[in-house]
Amino acid sequence: MCKRLACIATFPGREQVIGQAVQSLLPQVDELHICINGDKEFSWSPPAGVHVSRVVDRGDASKFTLACQGATGYLFTCDDDIIYPHDYIAQLLHYLKATPKAAVGVHAARFRCSPPRNYRSDRDVRRCLGPAVQDVRKEHQLGTGTLAFHSSTIQLSWKHFENGFMADVWFALQAQYQQVSLLSIPHEEKWLKEARPQPADTIWARMTRDSDKPQIRALSRVKEWKLW
Repeated sequence: MCKRLACIATFPGREQVIGQAVQSLLPQVDELHICINGDKEFSWSPPAGVHVSRVVDRGDASKFTLACQGATGYLFTCDDDIIYPHDYIAQLLHYLKATPKAAVGVHAARFRCSPPRNYRSDRDVRRCLGPAVQDVRKEHQLGTGTLAFHSSTIQLSWKHFENGFMADVWFALQAQYQQVSLLSIPHEEKWLKEARPQPADTIWARMTRDSDKPQIRALSRVKEWKLW
């Protein structure tokens, strides 16, 4: 039987939320790994059975630590500020097992033009916190905080993650190159919930505050984005 392995990326300053994410996931998986970025003090004591490691500065890409280290089984990449429902892992596995050569997720986007010219406005987004009552939908991109795939479906290494704040983009590019289907699953509103209080410093906040040019440059490497 394939193991269910989950990995969360975090960094100092997010101790108030990570415990909520961990408690929601821990009963659902065989192994739960936490990757803490940076060398500053992280004042949080993990529950028994949680594997904790330190990385220098891989940012949100560190949630792919297990995949890049060659772990085998069903891999779930998760965020530290989401409370996952009790049937989260079971639901993703249901859809994952039904479709060979696919990764599945809850937060997702289709590009309106190929390649997109604006990371925010050239996408139709299916949000993990909102309702998605339609059927399974093919996507160009999946949010890596609500992502599942089998280790044999897509081959990943650290060279594929060129920085630590664009994991969604780097994973989407590899899915295009390796012809892996990306599927978003139907779900009710508030199936997933935000942990409270929400941290002010998030990857999305940094991108909207600064510029989406790095994301657009990377996505432009694929001239014709396909829905495999």
